[in-house]
Amino acid sequence: MKLLYKMSMGYFFRYLISSILFFVLILELLDIFSNLWRYINNGVALRQILQVAMLYFPKCVVFSLPISVLFSIAYTLGNFYANNELIAIFGCGVSLYKFVFPFILIGVLLSTGSFYFEEKVVIRTYREKGELTYNLLNHQRDYNNANVTIIDHAHNRIYHADFYNDSEQVLSNVVITENDGSGWPVRLDANVAEWSEDDNCWVFHNVVKFKWDPEKNIYAMTQQKMLVDQSYDQQPDSFRNISRNVEEMEKETAKAWIDTLRKAGLPYREALTEYYKRFSFTFTPLIVALISISFTGKFRKNVLLMSLLSSMMIAAAYYILQMVLMLFAKMGYIPPLAGAWGALCTFIILSLIMLKNADT
Repeated sequence: MKLLYKMSMGYFFRYLISSILFFVLILELLDIFSNLWRYINNGVALRQILQVAMLYFPKCVVFSLPISVLFSIAYTLGNFYANNELIAIFGCGVSLYKFVFPFILIGVLLSTGSFYFEEKVVIRTYREKGELTYNLLNHQRDYNNANVTIIDHAHNRIYHADFYNDSEQVLSNVVITENDGSGWPVRLDANVAEWSEDDNCWVFHNVVKFKWDPEKNIYAMTQQKMLVDQSYDQQPDSFRNISRNVEEMEKETAKAWIDTLRKAGLPYREALTEYYKRFSFTFTPLIVALISISFTGKFRKNVLLMSLLSSMMIAAAYYILQMVLMLFAKMGYIPPLAGAWGALCTFIILSLIMLKNADT
């Protein structure tokens, strides 16, 4: 069995490395040509384009790994079957499940390894790639925000401002509604609010405050030129017009960012769905390994072509289903957990059914 495993693994890794390089090349070329006219218009040097490609390389490897595993196993076992070698193996009393055990083990190892590889390498390089591309194409970041509303759960407050100037950290036409515990809402209006680094809070100017007066049974209005209260400590970053990519964050950072969005009352379903997808995607090599094993004995002629076509079709079906479920989750039709794990669970069931009915 050791000799048999050594021979099958030799074929598998040879095809795996070749297919990964092939799919990585396709992804790199797609990325380069999609931005080629922008590079030319901005006079970007070839050295800088190659630097972007190098930073994108780890991400391409992660993208290419599942379909490469699928193709490599299907092609390896297909060749064994086409050359009648599987008949000899099964005739010697070796079951299909015992023969393909190393492929399943590799699927488990690749799934585990890809998760840590993404956490330690891919996220950093992909973030640097995005920043470098942004700078090379001379894109300007604009964090100013108009008509912004933030919920401060810690103090039971709702901030609303007509405009937030990020460079000066100033809010214009501020309205704050809060619950002070009396059962009646309190409203604070201010023409301008400036962030004070020294006091770590907002400083309000031309303040008008409305508070319920139980004795007169009316809302009492008070005015003051300036209000400094350190309880108004909602960070300026919360008011920014930003769209941060969870794919560029480490696991703990992404989790903290999602918590920030939830506490601020901002849309967080998309970020949460992408966060769950990071964990589900790591199991893809194992699932495609099970599916490709079930193809054993399906192709006797044109093994290379049929293995490649079947791999592409299954990969397309998987990614389309995942894309649709992710979109439903982001739009609120299904829970984020279902959107991230739905495609994986579907293909787990499919792979087990196909494996049970595989030719032995």
